[in-house]
Amino acid sequence: MADTRSEPTLVVGANGKTGRRVTERLTAAVRAVRAASRSSETRFDWDDQPTWAPALDGVDAVYIARRPVASGASRMQPTDRVRAGDAPLTGRRSHQNV
Repeated sequence: MADTRSEPTLVVGANGKTGRRVTERLTAAVRAVRAASRSSETRFDWDDQPTWAPALDGVDAVYIARRPVASGASRMQPTDRVRAGDAPLTGRRSHQNV
């Protein structure tokens, strides 16, 4: 059954082991997908906050595989906001099985 939503699901880390598989499954389920990574057309880099808002713009859902964080490195907090006026990143929407 085709997805009737026009907004894509953002897959952060789409070039990685898990992200690649999620992207493939979403595509096979005929879902709109926006694949993002540090080196893809849609850039998303945890260490480069200006890449966050453009990647998230217009998406309906987000798949995030947690990346390892080095000791002492800055960490994104669950209540961080990507743009002024955005809702916190947690609790925006529950996950859906694909």
